[in-house]
Amino acid sequence: YEILETLPEKFEKHVIGILKVSAKEGFFVITNKGKTYWITGDKLLKPEKIKLKEGEHLIGVFKREFQRLLIATAKGYIKKLSMEDFNYSRKWFPVIKLTEGDEVVGVCESQDWGEILIYTQKGKILRFPTNKLASVGPTAKGSIGIKLEEKDRVAGISAINEEEYKIVFTEKG
Repeated sequence: YEILETLPEKFEKHVIGILKVSAKEGFFVITNKGKTYWITGDKLLKPEKIKLKEGEHLIGVFKREFQRLLIATAKGYIKKLSMEDFNYSRKWFPVIKLTEGDEVVGVCESQDWGEILIYTQKGKILRFPTNKLASVGPTAKGSIGIKLEEKDRVAGISAINEEEYKIVFTEKG
């Protein structure tokens, strides 16, 4: 293995994903507040791409490679959207209606025939077929994906499209 580049120690931002994209393409990013932004390929090398509000940060990136986008919130809601709902022309648009105190914690692309894993900070994992979750529009809240125990919250979501296995890692290994 080879380390291609190391971020400077003073780098105060967390890496949220790595995406292969050309200057001719673009991609979407989603924030914890449920907003999606389209970034065109020609803006990739400019330092400021998105103006986020106080308390808003990026959760995930995607390019519309699969049929569906799955979104999970901290309070256990899950939502499946068709990629056709994503507009290339608007500066930003909402993709989920959040309840008070809730936020988006994970996003991933999926096929309709795959499976969904939704997992919590306390280690609870729920696995079910993607086609059991109905696709809804961008203004919908979604449905309860997992029931949470007291003081637990959803940590993320993952799609199983063709992989046989998923490996679960914890903070302490």
